[in-house]
Amino acid sequence: MTLRAVSLAILATTLRLLSQEQAPPVSRIVESRPDYSVWENIEQIRTEEGFVSVTNRPIQIESGLNIQDAKGQWSLASPKLEVSKDGLLASAMHLRFQASFASSAAAVSLFDVVM
Repeated sequence: MTLRAVSLAILATTLRLLSQEQAPPVSRIVESRPDYSVWENIEQIRTEEGFVSVTNRPIQIESGLNIQDAKGQWSLASPKLEVSKDGLLASAMHLRFQASFASSAAAVSLFDVVM
């Protein structure tokens, strides 16, 4: 067998294996409430007969995990602080309860919490 024939055989085998490669799993949230999210993970598994879809639905449970917007849609909460343009106030608005913090302990209102 010549070097060229071996190279072509390796290339053909590699291309065949790459064409059968598994797709990455797909994950998405299918249900949300204040303290939990149901995830759906779909994965393609290679078997002797071909590919089979396997679906798992793990439940993520966490106090204050999600917040609801004015339209009633749920989204993941975020502890991100937003600083006002003048730098005098920092606010956490993407949590179950909104909180604002003054930049100075000498401020009239050091922090406010909206429930």
